[in-house]
Amino acid sequence: MRQAIAQSVEGQSLSEEQKRVMDRVPQRMSEVLRSELSWAKMEPIQLSFYRDTFEQSEIDGLIDFYKSPTGQAFVNKMPVVTQKAMSAMQTHMQQVMPRIKAAMDELLAELKAAK
Repeated sequence: MRQAIAQSVEGQSLSEEQKRVMDRVPQRMSEVLRSELSWAKMEPIQLSFYRDTFEQSEIDGLIDFYKSPTGQAFVNKMPVVTQKAMSAMQTHMQQVMPRIKAAMDELLAELKAAK
């Protein structure tokens, strides 16, 4: 978020007051996200997905699974799996981004040349 903010004002000369405002942006955005993505607001949305997708017997089976030793192992180990997956994707995207940029540059050049 800070990087996006810095890019949005890159090359501009900011007053001290503008800098103070810019410094508050990440905190304010975090507050909005925390509020808008709170469980109180997200729970009804999540429940509707489950109600629309699963039968009660399937939900009961999932509850039984998550109470089981295997289900508990799944719950306890998934944060590690998720972290590893995110790290691997970040590394992969660092390798892919130059190719995406090159493709975009090529397409923009073709667009400029097209009549």
